[in-house]
Amino acid sequence: MTNHRLILRDALLVLPVLVAVGFWADGAWLATGVMVSGIVTVINLWVIMMLTYRLTTSLETQNGQLPLIGILGLVKVPVVMFVYTLTAQTFGLLSAFLGILVLMSPVCIRGLQFLAQTTVPSDEMEVGRS
Repeated sequence: MTNHRLILRDALLVLPVLVAVGFWADGAWLATGVMVSGIVTVINLWVIMMLTYRLTTSLETQNGQLPLIGILGLVKVPVVMFVYTLTAQTFGLLSAFLGILVLMSPVCIRGLQFLAQTTVPSDEMEVGRS
């Protein structure tokens, strides 16, 4: 199961790094766009986390909130797409890209961390035995 809070924390930790990359690439204007787009990405992740939790709770208890959760999930997508489009038009396409990268970077870094922690079989280990 995915730990959404861990991904949310990592996204918040990588946001200042990507803002610094935006500042290095094209100055304060791009860094501001990366900040706006990154905050939208983090809020979007949090909304997905809350909707997923409420959806599973609603399916488990059958309390009748399922249509409301579905409508909120459907409305969220065009709103977020509009904000990303507005950010790309205002601050530039690179700012929107770096802001969305706020979500992908922690997942890649966490994957590399898990890969580094994985034990590599040595010559002494027999193949096919645990």
